Amino acid sequence: MDMKKLVSLGLLTFVGAVGLTPSDAIGGSVAVGSNCHVYNYQFSSPPAYLRHTNALSHGLYDESAQLLGVTCLLPTENTLGTTVNFRARVFDNSTTTAATCYGVVYNQDSSTVATTSALTTSVSGTGTTNLTGSVTVSPQFSSYTYGINCTLPGNQSAIYSVRVY
Repeated sequence: MDMKKLVSLGLLTFVGAVGLTPSDAIGGSVAVGSNCHVYNYQFSSPPAYLRHTNALSHGLYDESAQLLGVTCLLPTENTLGTTVNFRARVFDNSTTTAATCYGVVYNQDSSTVATTSALTTSVSGTGTTNLTGSVTVSPQFSSYTYGINCTLPGNQSAIYSVRVY
């Protein structure tokens, strides 16, 4: 391969690597499920646990068990623009109850600025699913905090990761 073709190939590779969308290149935040917190643990018996590395799971095998409330905060150091996207990777192992998540934007006073519509799995033991949603905030401030709040059904359903971008 001559030098001209090698330089062209290198340039093409560089342009492809830099051709990421803005949400992939800057801003945003990702957290694994084990960084999330259960907010109704007193109702969970046995308590939630780490079923897999980096996943927070419902502690009961019963499909009709009380929903497990989970909240995941996603701090960011950048403003994300007026459209804020959320993604939660969940494992729904229940055939009777859906996993449901909401993306939430909080201001510096911890008041809710915006909330996505319900991001829900089907009620069929869907397995691993990416739930996605977005909100529009105006104006966008760097002091906003982002979070994803979910309710997980029983039968070892879990949350693997969450992302805001």
